[in-house]
Amino acid sequence: MRKKKIINTLLVCAFVLAVGFVYMKNKDPKDEPVSNVVYDQPSGSYKEVVYQDNSGLLIPVNIELTESGQLEKDVMDILYKMKESPSSLPNLSPVLSSDLQVNSTSLNDKLLTIDFNSALLNLSKEESLKFIEALTWTLCDYNGIEKLHFTSDGNEITNLPDSYISLSANYGHNLGLNNFETVNAYLHKTSALVVYGNKQIDGQDFYVPVTKRIDTSDLSVQDKVSILLSQNSISSLISENKAFENLKVLNGTRIEDGRLIVNLSDGALLDEMSLNPQVTDMLLLSLRQIDGVETISFEVNGEAIGKDEIVSKNVVYNVVKM
Repeated sequence: MRKKKIINTLLVCAFVLAVGFVYMKNKDPKDEPVSNVVYDQPSGSYKEVVYQDNSGLLIPVNIELTESGQLEKDVMDILYKMKESPSSLPNLSPVLSSDLQVNSTSLNDKLLTIDFNSALLNLSKEESLKFIEALTWTLCDYNGIEKLHFTSDGNEITNLPDSYISLSANYGHNLGLNNFETVNAYLHKTSALVVYGNKQIDGQDFYVPVTKRIDTSDLSVQDKVSILLSQNSISSLISENKAFENLKVLNGTRIEDGRLIVNLSDGALLDEMSLNPQVTDMLLLSLRQIDGVETISFEVNGEAIGKDEIVSKNVVYNVVKM
């Protein structure tokens, strides 16, 4: 009798192993979540610039670009690249027009002033916000630059002729990208929370930021993370991250001495030992924009998982070839 039980047990084990083998053999590797983010790249080997797609959505991409060590030359090189279209992506086009020329640049107390030719005055209402967003996203936080100021042929500009956007203000990276705002005052009286969604362009997957403008003065860190996860209707132009559908931010999400600890439900897991990279990628890209955050760590149901990520690391994503 005992011998029969042992044989039955062995048969069951063999069956389970056979089913598992067939499942793994037939499993499509394309179903596995793939990371689109590379951390800690050598400084100066990649630079993030901004283009637009056919719908007018601003798309940040990383291109190979070597720094010269001379600020004015590096800024000129970056802006020149932003006038070109990536050859591998015909559905991406420049935000900057070819007739827009830089006369000079100067950095004073972390404020970069860029003097353009008169073509700056020809920007339309729709183009002006995209122009400011693309440049602040690309140049701020680069080599000591915190804010940008724009002039034309040496003259200060209050407003562009066909735009509500003020150019007398100084703009920083915290302006965000893809604001979709129509009231200039709203840009200055609210804070930006940057939410990332997915979009496929010319067969390549991109992480695309959309900026939610809200009053964050009374929001806890947990509230902010919850808003970043609630991707409903962030924009009809991009797809929501399916990995966020069953994901919740739990109590215990907090900041301690610059360390942001994010406690998530088990919907963040890829398996018992690791986090879904599509969850961590998008959250890290968003959370590193919150003021005061130096490192980010994740918990699942209160249990630490993975390693701490340093916000100041060189982060490369959406890599394209020119």
